[in-house]
Amino acid sequence: MPTFAGMTSGMLLHRTDINRAFEAVRQVTQDIEYVGAEAIEPACWALHDTAPGIEVTGIGRSREDHPILALTVGHGDVTITVKGNAHADEPAGTATCLLIARLLAEHPAWRLLADRARFCLIPTANPDGLARNQGWLVPPFDLRRYFLHVYRDLPRDDVEFGYPSGDDRAGRPENLACARFFESCSPIAAHLSLHSMVFTGGAWFLIAAADIAPFAPALAFLTDACDWEGLPLHDEDRRGQRGFARLRPGFHTIPTVEGMRAFYERSGDAALVRQFRLNSMQYALSRCGARFAAVSELPLAYDPVLADMTPADQTRVEIERQRITEQSESLDELDAIVDRLAGVSLSDEGQSWLAYYRGYLSYRRSGLRSLADDLDRYADRPALGRDLHDVALARLRDRVFNAAAGVRLLHSSQDDHLRRRQTTYRQEFDARFDEMMSRFHFRPLPLRDQVRLQAATILAGFLAGH
Repeated sequence: MPTFAGMTSGMLLHRTDINRAFEAVRQVTQDIEYVGAEAIEPACWALHDTAPGIEVTGIGRSREDHPILALTVGHGDVTITVKGNAHADEPAGTATCLLIARLLAEHPAWRLLADRARFCLIPTANPDGLARNQGWLVPPFDLRRYFLHVYRDLPRDDVEFGYPSGDDRAGRPENLACARFFESCSPIAAHLSLHSMVFTGGAWFLIAAADIAPFAPALAFLTDACDWEGLPLHDEDRRGQRGFARLRPGFHTIPTVEGMRAFYERSGDAALVRQFRLNSMQYALSRCGARFAAVSELPLAYDPVLADMTPADQTRVEIERQRITEQSESLDELDAIVDRLAGVSLSDEGQSWLAYYRGYLSYRRSGLRSLADDLDRYADRPALGRDLHDVALARLRDRVFNAAAGVRLLHSSQDDHLRRRQTTYRQEFDARFDEMMSRFHFRPLPLRDQVRLQAATILAGFLAGH
């Protein structure tokens, strides 16, 4: 097991408790699977009926009328809040929350923690988005199927960056439901938001603290847990862009509404800027008294070259300009696909995707304008190995995304000509996907490993909250 370097002798009891709790997670995650949107409610009530001490609360309904449920376990003096699946395409947190609730109720190592803290968990904050990703949640996980079926909300519908502030109570009903629940849990000692990324160089954690010294034991635990699981830490340096400031390898500050707005203001897209609101971490800190907040960003697949911090021969500005050029070309290709299919007879599903891609194109072009106006941030700095690899991957990934868009837009079409065109897009998708996978050596991170390290994030929150 990890040595949990950095803990003082005064933390010995916590170290033993956390050690045992982490080992318990490792023992029960061999056959874990993703949980679909329709299975969440019965899974929560099954926990209530079979595991002692789990309270189930309906905290609201989603935009499409799915129930939003919360699980409360434990009766300690401090409160830990946990939220899964805020982003539509990041469903691992749902499985993690359900598992942790059962462990808190049934496993001796976790019951000890439940004696010291109250855990308030929202398995999915975005059941509508979870339902739209059902196509790739069927086991066994397949990255090719993921790219054909993945859906992610645009910024105007972002369930992480949608929390109310001041008199602003607009936004999705999901955010208002979660906000009310977190307020009812106040004061919160620690808040954890469980996220994922499709490709990284390893595990990445975002911390709501510019000064990480008070939380050194928690961060040391996360570092050692990743080492025990054999997963490297992701590293990069965004120089504070959008709120991401590098703290140390594997750890950045959280993105902020202020950072997001400042970045996109450079594009001149005032409507987009207004779409960003507080995220759940900022909400927990500012409205619910949280002392600590953290985000887990665990990859579906990783390649250590995406965390290579070795200086390269080019400057960072040169690399970012290359990124802008190549992504502009990719957006032009997608724009052409959308224009080409806008005049044909699409299914209702195809028309829905058509509107989505138009919004996506507008958002991405605003981002590139912002990036072009923000290059001074990287002045006189060398590019790193990871920057070169990241730009190469972005180009390949965008090409895959564009071909998948053609497949999606023509899905369910009954027109023979359009079905042949969809077949062409599918062949193009397969060729581009194979090219991307041949250029990188991605190692899949099984769901069980994602859940283990999301559980480690919750355990780190327990440490930080005490």
